[in-house]
Amino acid sequence: MKQQTILQYYESELATFWFDECGILCARSKDTPRTLDKQKKTYKLIRQISGNKKVCLFSDMTSSSCFQRWDTL
Repeated sequence: MKQQTILQYYESELATFWFDECGILCARSKDTPRTLDKQKKTYKLIRQISGNKKVCLFSDMTSSSCFQRWDTL
């Protein structure tokens, strides 16, 4: 299997993002509490790095924690 070269990483509070050699946006989640505010910031980052265009996203959510609802905080 050929090892890919990653040119640039993009960090958010919830995940690390990068584009693979085929142009697919990849993400690896972080083990941090997920809130609505953090999710909105992450979506804003995705729109920014994708040029506000639709892209294919492959995401590893293995390390992801549960979403914290505002009414249970």
